[in-house]
Parts: sequence; structure tokens; C-alpha cells
Amino acid sequence: MTTLARAAAVLLCVAAGACVALPEGAETLTYAEVAGLPGLEQRPVRFTLDGYGRDVPGTIVFEPTRVSRFGIRTSGIRCAGVSVDDNALRARWTLTCSDGTRATGTFYVDGGNVGSAGAGRTEDGRALRYVVGRRR
Repeated sequence: MTTLARAAAVLLCVAAGACVALPEGAETLTYAEVAGLPGLEQRPVRFTLDGYGRDVPGTIVFEPTRVSRFGIRTSGIRCAGVSVDDNALRARWTLTCSDGTRATGTFYVDGGNVGSAGAGRTEDGRALRYVVGRRR
């Protein structure tokens, strides 16, 4: 999965020919910008990152839309990104964190407001897995 800039449009791509245009400015969002958006949902999230040694708990805020801007807050690190639904149960995402980490991946919705789980890779190749809790 890659993020490409093409003539003022930023594309989120899983494979050649499978790209979706992101909202303008999505690739440079910050957590503070996302957290200030109206109509956000908030849920608990827990990450596992290869080489980190322990799970990292946090909070995710996101727009409940097909193309969704989201922000993640953990102790000391803030991330912002965008996800694009492939269908009702799967989406692709890309994010950038305040510590310089950039990652892309896929998540799967469990349905019925139960939550979701996903996986991806950082730019330096580390595996990232996470689980988002149910709606409160």
C-alpha cells in the first residue's frame, strides 16, 4: 500500500490501479486538527508494534464516513490519518505520528458496533496490529 501525490491529488493505493483520492490536505493532518472536527466518534484502541515490547493503549477519534479522517492519542504520541472503505467491512488506512512513524494497512469491521481490528506496516517494515473497542 502506498500514498502517492499526483497533480495536487493524494491517492491511497493498495495495488496498482486500486487507488482512492484522499480529501485535500489529508496527508498533512495533525491530531489537533482531527480532534477539532465536528461529529467524531471516540473509542479505545490498543496497538502492538514489533520491537516495542508491550501493547500500547490509547484513544481513537474518527469520522463515521466512507472516507474518514482519524486521530489517535497514546501517552506521549499523537497520530493522524485517513481511511477509505473498500466495502462495508474493510478499509485501507494511512497515518503519520508525532514521533515520525508513518504506516499503512487495512482494517476489518466486526459489525454491530462491536469494533474493528487491523494490521499494517511502518515505513521501516515493522508490523503493526491494533484493536478498536466497541462504541460506548
